[in-house]
Amino acid sequence: MGYFENEAADGLAKAATESNDVQLDIKLPKCHAKNILRIDMMNQRQSEWDEGDMGRATFNTFPKVSLQSANWNRADVLFFIGHGAVPSYLHRFHLANSPLCICGEI
Repeated sequence: MGYFENEAADGLAKAATESNDVQLDIKLPKCHAKNILRIDMMNQRQSEWDEGDMGRATFNTFPKVSLQSANWNRADVLFFIGHGAVPSYLHRFHLANSPLCICGEI
């Protein structure tokens, strides 16, 4: 014979393990829920970026998605990946074999 409260708790625990209709109401702090959603969103975006067809030259430069800014402006990125008019300028000064952009256009 045990304490009434312990026996009641044991009975409820046993009933919960035998029931198929168990509902948990766990309160999470808002910051924790936001962190879980942010991590899930970043994982989903990384998968899309890894498997995508577009922006492969940029992908080679920036393979990981991030919420942190790389502090590169558009002109810097285009120069670094060799997209746009950069190859034609380099070709003009005999620093590149072709005046064409990596996408095949001038």
